[in-house]
Amino acid sequence: MAADPLHPYTWDEVAVHSQVLATYLVKIAKKEEAAAKKGEKVQHEETSAEKAISQEEIVDYVQHIGVSGEEAQTRINQLIRVVGEYILDNQAAPYYEINNILFHSLFANNQVVLGGMPKIFKRLVLGNSFTLENLQLLFKNCCLALQKYKAERPNITISDIAMLLYPEVFQATEVIYMTVFLKEMARFAKGDVKAIVGIDFVDPIADTWNNEQIAGIRFEDIIGMPQRVEGDTVDSLIEKQVILDVLLEEPVWQTPYLKNQFPYLTEEENTDATVVDLRKKFYVLHRKYTEIKEKLENTPISQSPK
Repeated sequence: MAADPLHPYTWDEVAVHSQVLATYLVKIAKKEEAAAKKGEKVQHEETSAEKAISQEEIVDYVQHIGVSGEEAQTRINQLIRVVGEYILDNQAAPYYEINNILFHSLFANNQVVLGGMPKIFKRLVLGNSFTLENLQLLFKNCCLALQKYKAERPNITISDIAMLLYPEVFQATEVIYMTVFLKEMARFAKGDVKAIVGIDFVDPIADTWNNEQIAGIRFEDIIGMPQRVEGDTVDSLIEKQVILDVLLEEPVWQTPYLKNQFPYLTEEENTDATVVDLRKKFYVLHRKYTEIKEKLENTPISQSPK
């Protein structure tokens, strides 16, 4: 995964080739072989991504390449580990069966591209597309709606509410990105392109596909950083990202690989001298909005503030 959210992948970087997997298999085999010579055993804890890949379905593939018994089980474990560790980044995909589909596609020697709008890039676009006042009102409405919906659906979350009430904010940006992305792939592909997306995106992408407003848009046109909203300051930009963090319940700015936690600020605003103060502002605001959300969602409707 790229450390710089403003540097898009090239097509070669997003494509997963079977040769790459073979390289990783060799690495694992050599590591295990070196450990065996020392009388040691490589300790490996199964991740959620690996657990999500069905071993029963993979047996067919291993038998197809002519191995069985203990060797087959060893090969299965190695293949699952490679896909889980190097392709899924040790995190199972949230969509039904996608892990198995990915595995079978890779080992059927298909060229697989892992697309979708990066979460960090989506936050940058949203943060520069709305005023602070817009997002504050949106946050308040979602909190109050969450309180109401929880009476009927106890497991609903504030991010569910945000998607339900404001699809034109949170889904439309992603739909346009994915539609243009798929159109671009279709231009480069030598054959058919088969896309697997979340069920919530099927109809929106189909509706957007022939939309005249995006007909002339190329992929390079949508991966640039949008201009700031007029009047935005360092404080307002940070507060907007905090609201999105709490509202969408995904702390993207705490991702371990992210070297720059404030890519929406300029180099002059985000320096070694200011970064500690910036982090303090972020976490103080994060605590504030988290407490507001928790207070509203845990307050009975009859006691809710007017």
